[in-house]
Amino acid sequence: MGAVMKMDGTPLDQRKLPHNIDAEQMLLGAFLKENDWFAKAGQHLKPEDFYDPVHSTIFDLMSGLIEAGHAVSPISMKPYVDEIKIGDLGGFEYLMRLFDAAPKGSSALANAMECAKIVKDAAIQRSIYVIFEEEMADILSGKPVAATKRLDRVETLINDLRPPLTSQSGFERFDKAAARAVDIAARAYSRGGVLAGLSTGIQRLDAVLGGLHRGDLVIVAGATSMGKTALGLNIAYAVSQGLLERQQNGEKTGVVAINSLEMPGDQIAQRILAEHTRIPGWRLRQGRVSENEFGAFSDAASSLRSLPIEIDATGSLTIAQLMMRVRALNKSRGVELLVVDYLQLLKGLERRRDSKRHEEVAEITGGLKALAKEIDAPIIALSQISRDIDKRDDKRPKLSDLRESGSIEMDADVVMFVYREEYYLKRSEPKPGTEAHVEWDAAMERAHGRADIILGKNRHGPVETIPVGFDALLTRFNDDLPDDTPPPSREKRERQKKLTLIKEATVALGILKTLTITSSIENDGHVDKARKGTKLVPYLLWREKCAEELLDTDRGESAAASLMEKVVKDLRAPASGHPSLIGRGGSKEEPFVWAISEKD
Repeated sequence: MGAVMKMDGTPLDQRKLPHNIDAEQMLLGAFLKENDWFAKAGQHLKPEDFYDPVHSTIFDLMSGLIEAGHAVSPISMKPYVDEIKIGDLGGFEYLMRLFDAAPKGSSALANAMECAKIVKDAAIQRSIYVIFEEEMADILSGKPVAATKRLDRVETLINDLRPPLTSQSGFERFDKAAARAVDIAARAYSRGGVLAGLSTGIQRLDAVLGGLHRGDLVIVAGATSMGKTALGLNIAYAVSQGLLERQQNGEKTGVVAINSLEMPGDQIAQRILAEHTRIPGWRLRQGRVSENEFGAFSDAASSLRSLPIEIDATGSLTIAQLMMRVRALNKSRGVELLVVDYLQLLKGLERRRDSKRHEEVAEITGGLKALAKEIDAPIIALSQISRDIDKRDDKRPKLSDLRESGSIEMDADVVMFVYREEYYLKRSEPKPGTEAHVEWDAAMERAHGRADIILGKNRHGPVETIPVGFDALLTRFNDDLPDDTPPPSREKRERQKKLTLIKEATVALGILKTLTITSSIENDGHVDKARKGTKLVPYLLWREKCAEELLDTDRGESAAASLMEKVVKDLRAPASGHPSLIGRGGSKEEPFVWAISEKD
């Protein structure tokens, strides 16, 4: 028996590492005797999984012949092993001994598969030893590597050692598959013939998908501000309510896991509570609620405290780290649904950081699909789409708009796009009084409060567009289509626009007053429009802070500038009739704003 080797080919020390020679011999004998067993017991094994180098060589030869369609036996392999010597035995004599060592009887296949498990388990344990031995040697060498990088590297290598999701592969009898199909149909029947999977909370969507199915990877994609995060959280909340109800009926269930790489946990909780209480999130953030509304919000936080939701707001995770965290949660509490916000913020393995981005995304989507099957639960991953959509007249998204679309489309079971025509119409208002404005006004009435969920891929049913309602104040998707209720009149929409402007101006003024205290300079006469001694705030700083509060992320400088010009106009020449509240002056290169006092 030769020396066991490290990953780099150098010998390990002579300490006894985990191995089982008898299991290796029985397994190789089983393959020599019954080639068909290789597909069931040997598919996930590699030559290096065998402790004995001779066994590794034999397995390598054997697997190559079987995969090429050749039969293997001591006779057929004799030409390849004639030069191998095992002690006093020649290669052929040793193959005959392996053949005789094959498990026998009615449970022979089960015994062979158990031997495969033993061989694989010992190989994993040896690999763990090698990883940590080499890492310790690297540490003792004094190489200046950050501890977090070492952790990432070790986590990635350890994660790669995980055995396949199931030790049994290949074909299964139809009656077993049919029994599972009947079980799924029975669950749907017991729920009134509606769903086999988890309800999304949107009946129109459930009717097409049949709910969220175990083991599925669902991609929710859309352009910025379409509401993909809102839809993901709406579904998470609906599923958690269903789980809570089942728990209250005595059923043991798992939890909804939300991994947000962009939004902190308190903001996620606030969105869910806002949806439950029907109090707009911006009012909650600004504290602009009545005593009764705050009481309702506080009561909701208490009553929903037991919602089975777990939130991980750690940013900058690799797919391996995410998978390990979800596995741990699944082991401790059970995961019924995982929502990942969002796919493009995940990273691939560190050792592949020089690879192309589409390869990294393929690794991420493949990992998410494998994880969905492993935890036997649906995974919803939010995804960005290409910004090229803004250059098209028709802004309805399609599969080719997915960023790095190839692997996403291939690995996903369902791809749905969120599209809100109202969003685009609001940003293209023609000049009032023109014929184009009349047409635009009619289009706004049709689009108000409406969204489309476009199924670009659906393994479980038709590919179609599902019209749903969208409440912009609550960022909530629902089944209440605007067609069911009269659209708001033009006068009401104008009034709503004025109310929105007043809201934005109020927030902006509050931010300006805060900056006056924290980030202002005193006017010494260099801004002639302001009284001497007035506290001046850099305009660009004010605009940046307002954009953070009032705009969605990724809207960009142009959107911030447009918004602030509108707000400045209202604060200087207010639509609501109040006196001018701010002043603006200074040079083009260094503009300032300030709050106008009663003395001014």
